[in-house]
Amino acid sequence: MTETNKLPKRMLREVKLYWTWLHEPRETEEGKYRFVAELTNLTKEQAADLHSIGMSVKKGKDQSTPQPEKNNYVSVWTGKQPKVCDAEGNYYQPDDVPKVGNGTLANVLIAPWEWSRPGKNGTSAFIQSVQILDLVPLDNDEEEDESLRFGKEEKYIKKSKSIETVAEGSDPEW
Repeated sequence: MTETNKLPKRMLREVKLYWTWLHEPRETEEGKYRFVAELTNLTKEQAADLHSIGMSVKKGKDQSTPQPEKNNYVSVWTGKQPKVCDAEGNYYQPDDVPKVGNGTLANVLIAPWEWSRPGKNGTSAFIQSVQILDLVPLDNDEEEDESLRFGKEEKYIKKSKSIETVAEGSDPEW
C-alpha cells in the first residue's frame, strides 16, 4: 500500500515548459491518462528547494541524449486538468486551453507530496495551476506552410486492376 504526505505548495516562476500536455491528457506507458509537463530552466534556488524536499531534479546536460537547453528540470503531472490562465490572469475554459509548445515561459504552482511503498519512496508533484507568460504555440497542421505539404504522387499510386479471365492451360499476362 502506498502512503502519502502532502508538502507545502511551491510557486515556480518563469520556468520553461517542455513536453507539455495541458489541453488534454496524454496516455502514459502504464496506460493511464495524465496532464504532464517538464518544468525546465529552474534557477539554482528553485532546484535546491525541490531537491531539499526529495524531488528528483535532473540536469539536461547529463541526460543520455544531452539537452543542455533544459538546464535543471523536474517532471510533474496530474490526473485532473489543471487551471490555466494567460499573462493577465484570465483563466481559459477547459476546452480552450492552448496547445503548449516547447520553450513556453510560465509560472507553475505545484503540490508536492512524499510517497512510500514497500521497498521504495520519493517525492513527486502534481501540477496545480499554470500561468502562461509567453506562449510558444505547438505546431499545428492547419497553420503549416502549404509548400511543405505532401501532394499526390501519381506514379506511385496503384491503379486497381480488372480481373482477367485466363483460359485453361494458358498463362496470365503479368
